[in-house]
Amino acid sequence: MNGKNVIIGALAVISAVFIFYFIQERKKNELSVAKIKKLEQERLKLIKDSLKKADIPQEIKDQILRLINEYKDIDPNVADKLLDVLSLIEIGQKDKAIMDMAIIIENLLAEKFKNEEKFKGIKKYIPLGNLIEYAKQIKFFNSEEYNASCILRDIRNKVAHKLGVKYGVNWQIIGILGGIEIIFKLKGVKAK
Repeated sequence: MNGKNVIIGALAVISAVFIFYFIQERKKNELSVAKIKKLEQERLKLIKDSLKKADIPQEIKDQILRLINEYKDIDPNVADKLLDVLSLIEIGQKDKAIMDMAIIIENLLAEKFKNEEKFKGIKKYIPLGNLIEYAKQIKFFNSEEYNASCILRDIRNKVAHKLGVKYGVNWQIIGILGGIEIIFKLKGVKAK
């Protein structure tokens, strides 16, 4: 009987240690999550502040910020990539910002069409051009959206594959506005 009591006592002590350790780890995790949320809020505030100095119209910045808020809860990866877009705009890297917008659109289109007969069974990467053509074919994109997405694709391809590519301000604004419009459409929300 004494041996059983010792074993039960030892198991109780071990259980208490595991419970204590689990509670401590959970508290650390909760603190980490809170710190991450606070850092994300601070990053967004810094970007908003520095965007005031960027050389694009405030309306464009506001629309990108609206997109970030729209996607924050439904697809944090898109929201994070849009934050990257804002950061790139802030430092004058608009061509790379357009490239990131094209990547967002590519991923959203791939997600939207992944169960379509044309793309079923494809486990690898579906090229953006194929996704754009399919969106036009099934009339998901109207002619303006199709043209804007082609411009984004072309800018993305040149920036990604050639060194020293620089587009003029007008093309950069067209690319950014086209990207915003298409990302809003993929969310199912109208741009203002």
